[in-house]
Amino acid sequence: RRRHTRLQGDWSSDVCSSDLNDNPKDAVSWYGWGVALMNQQKFEEAIIKFMVSLNHEPGMEAATHNLGYCYVQLGEYKRALHYLDKIYLDKKVEPLDPRRNLKLHRLRAYCYLQLQHYAIARQEYDEAITIQPENNYKAYFERGIVKTYLRLPFEAYQDFQAALSDAQKFASGDIVSDLQRQINPWLEAAVTEMKK
Repeated sequence: RRRHTRLQGDWSSDVCSSDLNDNPKDAVSWYGWGVALMNQQKFEEAIIKFMVSLNHEPGMEAATHNLGYCYVQLGEYKRALHYLDKIYLDKKVEPLDPRRNLKLHRLRAYCYLQLQHYAIARQEYDEAITIQPENNYKAYFERGIVKTYLRLPFEAYQDFQAALSDAQKFASGDIVSDLQRQINPWLEAAVTEMKK
């Protein structure tokens, strides 16, 4: 119970550093230090802490996931997939809870989108949207982009409309305005393709 609470806790570099003075092999403290750095957007430093955490506890899924997330933030999509795939392959044996599955599928989808592996990206976005069909406007938007590259303009148009509708229900006005600005050129491209 204490371990689970520690994995869910608020982390600060000072607390984790202090814990590590008592036990330098404490994987959870290394993980927490990584979380603190990740929350400060110090992704390179966070990666080091997550790696040390995994050296002490190789099966720590949270550290593996966060390594993938940090590599996505650094634009290193192949490295990110290396870690995200470890979780994905393990989950086939022991399923993750839906919330963690959602994050995993969205991160994997984004990596495949950036690597221009559109068919796989589409499958991952499909999974994410199946898990959470509402309040998932970013997944709809990005899946629309994937479908544009797959030359499926009608389906892309539907996803862009779904993204806007979903954002209007669940996001603030600023987010909706920003999303509208991002989607407009994609919507126009989809409409142009549908007219051909």
